[in-house]
Amino acid sequence: LLGVGSFGRVFEGWYRNTTRSQICPFAVKVIPIKRLISTKTQSRVQQEIRFMRKLKGCNNLVQFYEVQVTKKDVILIMEMAGKNNLEQHLTWLSNRSELLDESQIKSIAGQIFNAIRFMHANNLVHRDLKPDNVAITHDGFCKVCDFGMTVKVKRGFMVKAPGGSPLYVPPEQLNHEKIDQRYDIWSFGIMLYEL
Repeated sequence: LLGVGSFGRVFEGWYRNTTRSQICPFAVKVIPIKRLISTKTQSRVQQEIRFMRKLKGCNNLVQFYEVQVTKKDVILIMEMAGKNNLEQHLTWLSNRSELLDESQIKSIAGQIFNAIRFMHANNLVHRDLKPDNVAITHDGFCKVCDFGMTVKVKRGFMVKAPGGSPLYVPPEQLNHEKIDQRYDIWSFGIMLYEL
């Protein structure tokens, strides 16, 4: 088990890459169909899949491979971007009374910013940027993941879209106002402070 989200669980899977003659990992998000009772929930899962398909080509975003539907589950197959997330990494450092050095902070921040820039160029706002949603490899490579809260917002427009993680939402969201790309910038700023 790699993680648990509001819709389902994420597991580690393996496949044989015949081109390279090696076994490669991937992430499997299993969403029980019984949790997709409301049309709103069904729509959010369909939207997450549609957005993930649109986000191919950025090294700092988890890549989507395919979706499979069984009688019991909707299964999303995605790139495996490490077994830990940034929150786990920061906790591990804290438990050892260690901090990230300036070059590590700069690298992590730059990678997250690259993902945000790519999403915003595609008119998408993540709306749930937080250390839990940044996968990190053992060598410090970061990939933003979990697009379940993502919304489409064209540049220059605003939308009313409730949700997000309370510690990372901007004041406008708390006041039930419309949001735009600045939502992610606020969340990114909170993350930088945590680094």
